[in-house]
Amino acid sequence: MKKVFLLLAALLFSASAQAQVVKLAKVEQANAVAAGVYAGKVKAVDHANLFFRVGGPIVSQKLVLGQNVKKGDVLMRLDDRDYRRQIEQISNSIEAEKAVNELAVKTLDRTQKLIENGYASKQRLDAAQSAKDASDAKIKSAEAALKIARDKLADTYLKAPFDGRITQLLAQENEVAQAYHPVAVLQNLSKLEAVVNLPESAIPAVGLREVDSYVGKMFTVTFPSRDNYQIKAKLTDMAPSAAGARPTYELRFRFNQPKDFLILPDMTAEVALPTGKNTNRVFVPFSAVFYREAEPFVGVYNPKTRQVKLVPVKIGAVFDNQSVEISDGVSAGDFVVAAGGGRLVENAAVSVMNPEVLSDVRD
Repeated sequence: MKKVFLLLAALLFSASAQAQVVKLAKVEQANAVAAGVYAGKVKAVDHANLFFRVGGPIVSQKLVLGQNVKKGDVLMRLDDRDYRRQIEQISNSIEAEKAVNELAVKTLDRTQKLIENGYASKQRLDAAQSAKDASDAKIKSAEAALKIARDKLADTYLKAPFDGRITQLLAQENEVAQAYHPVAVLQNLSKLEAVVNLPESAIPAVGLREVDSYVGKMFTVTFPSRDNYQIKAKLTDMAPSAAGARPTYELRFRFNQPKDFLILPDMTAEVALPTGKNTNRVFVPFSAVFYREAEPFVGVYNPKTRQVKLVPVKIGAVFDNQSVEISDGVSAGDFVVAAGGGRLVENAAVSVMNPEVLSDVRD
């Protein structure tokens, strides 16, 4: 029995002493343009909260959610009886005032002839002129009121300002619409844009002219919730000023709705943006970084001892979606475990599966 225990102990010792096989990657100098990935939201280029400029009961509303409409289509209509009555009332007052004005003109003409013949005073002429001017002003004011009343009547019809789809319905037939309160949302889903807010720390390390040259260029937009579907989009605008307590700068990337894939407003979009050249920093494969207690680490291989040391690092910008910048913790020329470093034990002996990476190491 004692021999059996000794044999088991020997086997266990042999298994524990066996080195773990790892693949190494050499820490390289960063000589490419770094890119940070920034998230944003999709918006329709043409979108509008539709509202009436006047209030009243909705007497016609045949829309359904998701309905496609054309520019100029009547979407809803208010009860217009009060507005028609107002037009009629103002029109009647204008006709009445025109009769008064006609009499004022005749009185002024007679008074002028009487003055010429010496039968009327200057005071009488002034009074006739004032009566005529007052009547002219009343007509002009009433005609302006009539124009406003006609505009209000026209505003009882809600028309589509552009081709699009009804994405929200906020009022139904027989409800009372309030002036300037949205009753529907119209969006044109054929032209979209990804709106990204760039923090001030991510502004590219380039000059103003180089920043301006970014506008009009194509960038890759990724949709992480849609199996990382990607599409090319044009940068159309870079906001020159920031807003909010934590300054961010708005960028808009415009693209057309794909034919084979549906993209909708408010979907999350990610854009990789260049942050400038970092010639004084190094990078490692993205898979080399692992976390312990929420802190990033890499496994650094020592060719002399053939052991791995777990080193805390500070990570920076992403390179080409495969490598990550390391601002502190390793140096160019170091060797790191390319993947799976989180499973290693501190100062563990390892066996290198790609020894050719160590070819330039001197003993």
